[in-house]
Amino acid sequence: MNVGCKSMRARSKTWSKKLITKIYVIQLLACCIYLGTYSNASASACPEESEVDLLLRATTIVDVRTGQLLPERDVVIDGGRICAISQSSDAAVFTADQEIDGRGRFLIPGLMEMHGHVDTPEAMTLYLANGVTTVRNLWGEPWTLALRDELEKSQGDYPRLLTAGPIVDGSPPINYPFVVVTDAREADAEVARQAAAGYDFVKIYSNMSPNVFDAMIAAGKKYNMEISGHLPHDVAFPHALNSGMRTMEHFLEVADELLRYPPSVDLDLYVVYPETQRLLEAVGRGEVSLDNIVDRGRIAEVAAHAATSDTWFDPTLMPMRNFTSDWNQMNPDWQRYLPPAIKAYWEGAWAAREGWTADARRGEDALYALRLELLGEMHKAGAHVLAGTDAPVPGMYHGFSLVDEIQQLTRAGLSNAAALRAATLEGALYLKREGELGEVVTGAEADLVLLEANPLENLQNLRSVVGVVRAGYWQDEAALSERLETIAAQYAAQEALFDGAPQFAPSRADTNEELVRTTAVKVANEPVDFLEGDGETAARLMVEETDAALDISFARRDEDGRWGVTRVSMAQESVAIVQADGTKLTLAKADGVWELREGKAVRWRLPSDGYVLPLTGTPVDIAMFAQLVRWSAMEATPLHVWHCDLAASCDGSPVAAYADVAGFEKINAVFSGADRIDVSARGLGTTQIWVGAGPFYGGQPIRMQADTKRGWERLR
Repeated sequence: MNVGCKSMRARSKTWSKKLITKIYVIQLLACCIYLGTYSNASASACPEESEVDLLLRATTIVDVRTGQLLPERDVVIDGGRICAISQSSDAAVFTADQEIDGRGRFLIPGLMEMHGHVDTPEAMTLYLANGVTTVRNLWGEPWTLALRDELEKSQGDYPRLLTAGPIVDGSPPINYPFVVVTDAREADAEVARQAAAGYDFVKIYSNMSPNVFDAMIAAGKKYNMEISGHLPHDVAFPHALNSGMRTMEHFLEVADELLRYPPSVDLDLYVVYPETQRLLEAVGRGEVSLDNIVDRGRIAEVAAHAATSDTWFDPTLMPMRNFTSDWNQMNPDWQRYLPPAIKAYWEGAWAAREGWTADARRGEDALYALRLELLGEMHKAGAHVLAGTDAPVPGMYHGFSLVDEIQQLTRAGLSNAAALRAATLEGALYLKREGELGEVVTGAEADLVLLEANPLENLQNLRSVVGVVRAGYWQDEAALSERLETIAAQYAAQEALFDGAPQFAPSRADTNEELVRTTAVKVANEPVDFLEGDGETAARLMVEETDAALDISFARRDEDGRWGVTRVSMAQESVAIVQADGTKLTLAKADGVWELREGKAVRWRLPSDGYVLPLTGTPVDIAMFAQLVRWSAMEATPLHVWHCDLAASCDGSPVAAYADVAGFEKINAVFSGADRIDVSARGLGTTQIWVGAGPFYGGQPIRMQADTKRGWERLR
């Protein structure tokens, strides 16, 4: 009997018999029937009065633990939890503030996206509209923590967000924004830092060395932080399983355990490792048989070992298809909900993919089939499988693509029920929240999805969303669709801001030279669009560079929709500016003195052996500071900063400023490869310039932030 019923019975003993009414007895029996029909040890009781928040009437529960259907159930929700479940009947025991008709419909627990990349409320809305109530973010920064805190204040409007911190890699890092750790002391300090910051877990990456991996695992146990992510290239699969690595993402390095001999290369990430590409190209050409490289006879052994571990496998099968001949395509129906920055990222990534060889793709086809076979055997043996999409990697849409990933799991031999369990109950088990998430059971948090059709018959029926319950709050399909339309209109409005923007053309003949790339998007010698933090101010920037000079064209849209263009030409000891209103300013150094002229008139002079540069508060600063470092070998140079707004007048004298340029040594051209540049000036606060940093998968690899306020973000 449920604890709530026991409490009610105990109280009845203290009352006089004459106060025990028929109504109370009926309620007591009803409570016990409700709470005893479908409950678990962590169940919570409905309120003793019959009024509850929400009642889903006569629905069919999909029991994801057993793969069975439980028809005609009333699901009672109060205080954000399922407080009772019973066989439906015409005699209503509870009255509810809101009652939803579930007849002929199917109720599942909220889906869990266990490998995504998010940094906006809009992305989280897309997840909720697709029945996803928990999102695990695999690349976090301070703004991700701020987003998580903000979402938690909402009343069921967004999924819960769990986030890793900055990705930790070895040397050299696969991506420059990653935190590089090369010894045990650094590992301990980094895990401690991320734990103190409030991240939920630590994500590691492919180039981490074995000794640092061991140190990260030890630090995770010390600070109660799970260590998850890529199984590093040089860490043995059995060692990682035995160490307690919590999740292995993308199924990377797992197939390597089947190799017949100690390899000089592995089988994964051929776009990163040239040796792997050459091997897979040989497989694709038929020069080498994959069966001569791997021993399929060891699949059962590997599967058994995986099943005895406490490691969860998040294979992200759909994004891994991008390496094969059957890569993911754009979905016209979902493109409206894709931010312009993500569209640009995808276009650049797909353009780069055209350079991948057909031989390598065919080799990856064979490897993909091996991964499916191995994953299926591991699942049969009892290994833990999760569902994740890696959205928004190309072709993976926030929310929408999770259903495709769940269905893709069936290609590895999972039944529809098992694939659905991977996206629900298995996530709860991984999070150590059994009975609280991932099931429709008494006592669980009320994260639920009501479907029009049975998902066990066809997993695409997961798209037939009637409504979503998040934290006990119901949103029907119409409300969710309205929120989606708002997002589509927002992105369309951002695109429209650039109507009539100047079409900058390169002025030099050498513009075919590919100077700069950032996340596969070429930005040098081509216009780059930015939005200011309010999302309503548009700007376009084009940078042309040589070893000796930098030419910048900068256009900014005013409130009336007019575009003003500023031109900047920068050499090592001079900066020439033609403002939008035609004013000409020249900053030049002669005999150790910097001099600012407006036309022929001298505005001010400043003796300095260093550099004097404008700090404009616009994306122009990104290009100028990056170019400065190309000319300077100094690592912590005091900079005199001339602060003015290029779109207006320049009054006052230069203000002394200092730049923390710890990331500068990674810059090899404009817009590429630095961590963060902090420029501090008296009276001006601190401006942070992220050059190729930011969350790439969030679509903004280039951004500026002034103090705690949002500055500019690259749109495309």
